[in-house]
Amino acid sequence: MNLLFVGGSNSVMNPGYVSYTLDHLRAAGHEILSHNISVGANNCLIGLEQVRLFGDLSKIDKVVIEFAVNDYKMVTPRSLQTWQRGYEGLIRYILSQNPHVEIYNLLLAPRDTLAPRIARLRQGLQAITRHYARGASVFLVDFDAYLRRRVDNNPAELRKFYEDSTHYRRPKGAAVVARYLAHALMRQVVPVPARLPPALCANTFDASRLYDLSAMDHAVVRDFRNSRFQRRSHQLMPGQKLVVNLPGPLITLSFLATSNSQPLLIEEEDEAPVFIYTAHASMVPTPHKFLIKNFVLGGRQWSIPGALGPRKVTLTAIDNQEVSEPLKALLADRNNMIPPSDQGGAVYLSNLLYFTPTAGEATAFRDREAEAGMAIAAE
Repeated sequence: MNLLFVGGSNSVMNPGYVSYTLDHLRAAGHEILSHNISVGANNCLIGLEQVRLFGDLSKIDKVVIEFAVNDYKMVTPRSLQTWQRGYEGLIRYILSQNPHVEIYNLLLAPRDTLAPRIARLRQGLQAITRHYARGASVFLVDFDAYLRRRVDNNPAELRKFYEDSTHYRRPKGAAVVARYLAHALMRQVVPVPARLPPALCANTFDASRLYDLSAMDHAVVRDFRNSRFQRRSHQLMPGQKLVVNLPGPLITLSFLATSNSQPLLIEEEDEAPVFIYTAHASMVPTPHKFLIKNFVLGGRQWSIPGALGPRKVTLTAIDNQEVSEPLKALLADRNNMIPPSDQGGAVYLSNLLYFTPTAGEATAFRDREAEAGMAIAAE
C-alpha cells in the first residue's frame, strides 16, 4: 500500500495520527510505503502546491487529505469561492494524474468549533465527495462527527481528546483518529470507472500553474533546509521589487517565514494592493528555523470571466522601520504573522500559484454548483 498524506499540523506531528495509522496498517499485515508532504498552519491551497511539487502520483494507491482544521477559516462569504475551487482543484489535479487512486477526505475540526462554519465546510466536503464518487474512489472520513457523537457532544469529554484548540492529544486523541482512519483505509473498495467528472464549480484550481520565483533570471537564491523539506527562495532585500507578468490572476503566494523576514507589499493589476508581514511569531525563539507559509488572495469572484485575464504583479520588500500608516491600512492580518524581531532579514519568496483561464469554463457549471448546495448565505 503506497500512501500519500497531505494536510496541516495534525498530519505533521510525530508521533501523531499518521504514525499511529501506519502502525495499525502494518499490524493488520499490510506492507506500507508512505510519503508525508504535509505543512503545518496552512490550508488546502498549500496542499495543491505540495502535490504539484511532489511529482509522479501514478504509483500512489491512497491519498489522505487533511485540511479542515485550517480550511474552516476560509468558509466565509468573502473566501468561500476560493476554498471551493482550491479544494476541488486539489481533488481534480490528483485524479488527473492518477485516475485509479483512492482519495480520503479526513475531516478533523477545532475543539471549540464555530458551528455554522464547520457545517458549511462539512456541506462542501460532502458535495465534492458525492460528486467525484460517481467516477472515482473518493471518500469522506468524518472523524469530527464521529467523535462528537461518541462523547454526546459533551465539551468536558471532548477536551480530553485535544492538546489545545486545534491539535489532537497524543496518544489519546491521535490514536482514536488513527483507528478510525485505518478502518476506512482497509475497507474493500468497489472499483468504479476511472472517469473524471466535469467540474462542480466553475474555474477550479486544477487549472492553475506554479511560477518558481527562485528560477527567475538574476534571482538571489537562498536555500532553506530542515529534516522534512528543502526549499529555494528568491531573496528580496528591503527596497527591492520584483515584477511578474502572469497569464491569469494570482491565487496564492508561498514564502519562507523566519523570525526576521521583512514585510511585503503585493500589487496586482486591477486588484487592491495588500500589505503582509512575512515573519512568524513561533520562529522568534528559534531564529535559525523557518516555516513554509502561503498567503491566499481571497475575496474574488472566480465565476466572472472578465476578472480572470492577464495581469502584472509587483512584489516589494519593505524595510520594517519604514512601514507607514498608509501601508498599515492595507495590512491583511493573519494569525501569528508579525513584524520582524530585528533588522537584517529579507523577504524569501518561493512560488506563485496562478490561474490559467479556459474560454467557456466560467459559466459552464453554475447550475451544478447550485444543485450541490455549496453556496452560503452571508453570516
